[in-house]
Amino acid sequence: MRQILVIGDDHTQDPALCLALRDKGFAVNRITALPDRLSANELYGSQAVLIDASCHFRDTHLYYQQIRAVSDLPIVICFSQKEKQKLRSLQMHPDTYSFCIQQSYDLLAEKLLRILSHQELPQDMDISLGGLQLFFQEHRVVCDGQTIHLTPKEFSLLFHLMHNHDAVLTREQLFYLIWGDDKQNYSHSLLVYVNSLRKKLGPYGKNIISMRKVGYLYRFKTDEKMISFRIAC
Repeated sequence: MRQILVIGDDHTQDPALCLALRDKGFAVNRITALPDRLSANELYGSQAVLIDASCHFRDTHLYYQQIRAVSDLPIVICFSQKEKQKLRSLQMHPDTYSFCIQQSYDLLAEKLLRILSHQELPQDMDISLGGLQLFFQEHRVVCDGQTIHLTPKEFSLLFHLMHNHDAVLTREQLFYLIWGDDKQNYSHSLLVYVNSLRKKLGPYGKNIISMRKVGYLYRFKTDEKMISFRIAC
């Protein structure tokens, strides 16, 4: 079972938060403060850390620095609107995410599932679908023997589509996998990246299929009846 370490004061230890996390299969370890000298042992067994920044941002900054000094675990910082600007003062590690507490705890639990599902992908994964090859660690894509240049977001988009080939990834799934909580017009941004990726992939670009009002898939098999109704988990 995945364990989440939740850090916040007594007032913020909302039972609804823990219930939402447990409903998604998480084990919850709640604490109100970190020790002055944090070691990796205190984080042992946790797959992610959730920090409630809605009460004392100064403590949040300190906790964040303490954790990052000893661990690369994913950290989710829950904030209220008044702390939104303050978050920018943190030197954000790539595995740091933010979540506005005005949204539901169920959405937060779902976000943690997506984060950890992405974290658990094999980091040495290479994918080969016909003449299209993706080398994960090298961050390299080869089409019919020719290396093509992709931006980081284009590479991430292609990786998730190829990894889930012949299954539909919804726009919302792709948005959170690639952009996290960035409140931009993701539908438009996603379309821009899909179109750019199609052009760069040449003849393989046509394998990126738009599913109207749902999302996208990378088609490798030819049975359209099968792929049209299979949604990636």
